[in-house]
Amino acid sequence: MPRVRQAVKGKHLRRNFVVCRDVLRITMLYSSNTEALPISEVVRLSISLEAPLAAELDRLVDRARYENRSEYVRDLVRRSLVEEEWDRGREILGTITLIYDHHQAGLGDRLTALQHEHHANVLASTHVHLDHHMCAEMIMMRGKPDVLRHLTDGMRSLKGVLHAALAYSSTGKALRKE
Repeated sequence: MPRVRQAVKGKHLRRNFVVCRDVLRITMLYSSNTEALPISEVVRLSISLEAPLAAELDRLVDRARYENRSEYVRDLVRRSLVEEEWDRGREILGTITLIYDHHQAGLGDRLTALQHEHHANVLASTHVHLDHHMCAEMIMMRGKPDVLRHLTDGMRSLKGVLHAALAYSSTGKALRKE
Protein backbone atom coordinates (compact mmCIF):
# COMPACT_ATOMS: atom_id res chain seq x y z
CA MET A 1 0.00 0.00 0.00
CA PRO A 2 1.55 3.36 -0.95
CA ARG A 3 2.08 5.73 1.89
CA VAL A 4 -0.41 8.52 2.34
CA ARG A 5 0.99 11.86 3.38
CA GLN A 6 -1.10 14.48 5.07
CA ALA A 7 -0.71 18.23 5.11
CA VAL A 8 0.38 19.68 8.43
CA LYS A 9 -2.00 22.34 9.69
CA GLY A 10 -0.51 25.82 9.24
CA LYS A 11 2.16 24.67 6.76
CA HIS A 12 2.22 25.46 3.03
CA LEU A 13 0.14 22.77 1.38
CA ARG A 14 2.37 21.01 -1.14
CA ARG A 15 0.20 18.04 -2.01
CA ASN A 16 -2.86 16.01 -1.15
CA PHE A 17 -2.98 12.29 -1.56
CA VAL A 18 -6.11 10.24 -1.69
CA VAL A 19 -6.06 6.49 -2.10
CA CYS A 20 -9.03 5.09 -4.03
CA ARG A 21 -8.94 1.33 -4.47
CA ASP A 22 -5.78 0.58 -6.49
CA VAL A 23 -5.34 4.08 -7.81
CA LEU A 24 -3.50 6.87 -6.10
CA ARG A 25 -4.59 10.33 -7.14
CA ILE A 26 -1.92 12.91 -6.65
CA THR A 27 -2.70 16.59 -6.61
CA MET A 28 0.50 18.53 -6.92
CA LEU A 29 1.37 22.17 -6.92
CA TYR A 30 3.53 22.97 -9.93
CA SER A 31 6.06 25.74 -9.66
CA SER A 32 9.06 26.74 -11.75
CA ASN A 33 11.18 27.08 -8.62
CA THR A 34 11.39 25.66 -5.12
CA GLU A 35 9.90 28.68 -3.37
CA ALA A 36 6.19 28.85 -2.68
CA LEU A 37 4.45 30.92 -5.32
CA PRO A 38 1.26 32.90 -4.96
CA ILE A 39 -1.64 30.59 -5.74
CA SER A 40 -2.37 32.56 -8.95
CA GLU A 41 1.06 31.50 -10.36
CA VAL A 42 0.70 27.85 -9.44
CA VAL A 43 -1.03 25.25 -11.58
CA ARG A 44 -2.60 22.28 -9.85
CA LEU A 45 -2.19 19.00 -11.69
CA SER A 46 -3.84 15.72 -10.89
CA ILE A 47 -2.50 12.38 -12.07
CA SER A 48 -3.72 8.86 -11.44
CA LEU A 49 -1.31 5.99 -10.89
CA GLU A 50 -1.85 2.36 -10.06
CA ALA A 51 -0.78 1.65 -6.46
CA PRO A 52 2.36 -0.33 -7.45
CA LEU A 53 3.48 2.47 -9.77
CA ALA A 54 2.81 5.06 -7.05
CA ALA A 55 4.94 2.98 -4.67
CA GLU A 56 7.74 2.98 -7.26
CA LEU A 57 7.41 6.76 -7.54
CA ASP A 58 7.81 7.03 -3.76
CA ARG A 59 10.86 4.78 -3.90
CA LEU A 60 12.45 6.92 -6.63
CA VAL A 61 11.67 10.13 -4.74
CA ASP A 62 13.24 8.72 -1.57
CA ARG A 63 16.28 7.28 -3.34
CA ALA A 64 16.97 10.60 -5.08
CA ARG A 65 16.45 12.41 -1.74
CA TYR A 66 13.81 14.79 -3.02
CA GLU A 67 11.79 16.66 -0.46
CA ASN A 68 8.54 15.73 -2.17
CA ARG A 69 6.98 14.20 -5.28
CA SER A 70 6.30 17.55 -6.88
CA GLU A 71 10.00 18.44 -7.01
CA TYR A 72 10.78 15.04 -8.50
CA VAL A 73 8.11 15.43 -11.19
CA ARG A 74 9.29 19.00 -11.94
CA ASP A 75 12.79 17.68 -12.55
CA LEU A 76 11.44 14.92 -14.81
CA VAL A 77 9.72 17.59 -16.90
CA ARG A 78 12.87 19.73 -16.98
CA ARG A 79 14.97 16.70 -18.00
CA SER A 80 12.57 16.06 -20.87
CA LEU A 81 12.84 19.71 -21.94
CA VAL A 82 16.65 19.44 -22.01
CA GLU A 83 16.43 16.24 -24.07
CA GLU A 84 14.09 18.05 -26.45
CA GLU A 85 16.66 20.86 -26.86
CA TRP A 86 19.27 18.20 -27.69
CA ASP A 87 16.96 16.38 -30.14
CA ARG A 88 15.97 19.60 -31.92
CA GLY A 89 19.56 20.76 -32.31
CA ARG A 90 19.21 23.85 -30.13
CA GLU A 91 22.20 25.41 -28.43
CA ILE A 92 23.16 23.46 -25.32
CA LEU A 93 25.89 23.25 -22.70
CA GLY A 94 28.02 20.15 -22.65
CA THR A 95 30.96 18.75 -20.76
CA ILE A 96 33.42 16.29 -22.22
CA THR A 97 35.22 14.19 -19.65
CA LEU A 98 38.41 12.55 -20.90
CA ILE A 99 40.63 9.95 -19.28
CA TYR A 100 43.95 9.54 -21.06
CA ASP A 101 47.59 8.55 -20.78
CA HIS A 102 49.61 11.75 -21.01
CA HIS A 103 52.74 9.74 -21.93
CA GLN A 104 51.18 8.97 -25.32
CA ALA A 105 53.37 10.86 -27.79
CA GLY A 106 51.76 14.06 -29.07
CA LEU A 107 48.37 13.40 -27.47
CA GLY A 108 48.33 16.59 -25.38
CA ASP A 109 49.09 18.68 -28.46
CA ARG A 110 46.36 16.99 -30.51
CA LEU A 111 43.79 17.50 -27.74
CA THR A 112 44.76 21.16 -27.46
CA ALA A 113 44.59 21.59 -31.25
CA LEU A 114 41.06 20.14 -31.35
CA GLN A 115 39.99 22.58 -28.64
CA HIS A 116 41.50 25.49 -30.57
CA GLU A 117 39.68 24.37 -33.73
CA HIS A 118 36.46 24.70 -31.70
CA HIS A 119 37.44 27.85 -29.79
CA ALA A 120 33.99 29.35 -30.35
CA ASN A 121 32.47 26.40 -28.46
CA VAL A 122 35.02 25.72 -25.72
CA LEU A 123 34.27 27.77 -22.61
CA ALA A 124 36.77 26.30 -20.15
CA SER A 125 38.81 23.20 -19.40
CA THR A 126 40.27 21.65 -16.29
CA HIS A 127 43.20 19.24 -16.31
CA VAL A 128 43.78 16.86 -13.39
CA HIS A 129 46.73 14.51 -12.82
CA LEU A 130 45.32 11.21 -11.57
CA ASP A 131 48.69 9.50 -11.20
CA HIS A 132 52.08 9.45 -12.92
CA HIS A 133 50.58 8.38 -16.27
CA MET A 134 46.87 9.10 -16.20
CA CYS A 135 45.10 12.42 -16.59
CA ALA A 136 41.50 13.56 -16.57
CA GLU A 137 40.31 16.57 -18.46
CA MET A 138 36.90 18.20 -18.32
CA ILE A 139 36.01 20.56 -21.16
CA MET A 140 32.92 22.74 -20.82
CA MET A 141 31.37 23.76 -24.11
CA ARG A 142 28.42 25.61 -25.58
CA GLY A 143 26.97 24.94 -29.01
CA LYS A 144 24.81 22.76 -31.20
CA PRO A 145 24.64 19.09 -30.20
CA ASP A 146 26.17 17.89 -33.48
CA VAL A 147 29.24 20.10 -33.00
CA LEU A 148 29.75 18.93 -29.41
CA ARG A 149 29.24 15.30 -30.42
CA HIS A 150 31.71 15.71 -33.32
CA LEU A 151 34.38 17.16 -31.00
CA THR A 152 33.82 14.36 -28.46
CA ASP A 153 34.14 11.71 -31.18
CA GLY A 154 37.32 13.38 -32.48
CA MET A 155 38.90 13.27 -29.03
CA ARG A 156 37.68 9.74 -28.31
CA SER A 157 39.33 8.43 -31.49
CA LEU A 158 42.81 9.65 -30.54
CA LYS A 159 45.34 7.01 -29.52
CA GLY A 160 45.90 7.19 -25.77
CA VAL A 161 42.39 8.41 -24.92
CA LEU A 162 40.97 5.61 -22.80
CA HIS A 163 37.52 7.11 -22.20
CA ALA A 164 35.57 10.11 -23.47
CA ALA A 165 32.04 10.94 -22.32
CA LEU A 166 29.77 13.83 -23.25
CA ALA A 167 27.24 15.03 -20.70
CA TYR A 168 24.81 17.66 -21.85
CA SER A 169 22.59 20.22 -20.21
CA SER A 170 20.55 23.27 -21.07
CA THR A 171 21.54 26.89 -21.45
CA GLY A 172 18.46 27.47 -19.28
CA LYS A 173 16.53 29.40 -21.91
CA ALA A 174 13.95 26.64 -22.46
CA LEU A 175 13.62 25.96 -18.75
CA ARG A 176 13.00 29.50 -17.59
CA LYS A 177 9.66 30.75 -18.86
CA GLU A 178 8.74 34.22 -17.71
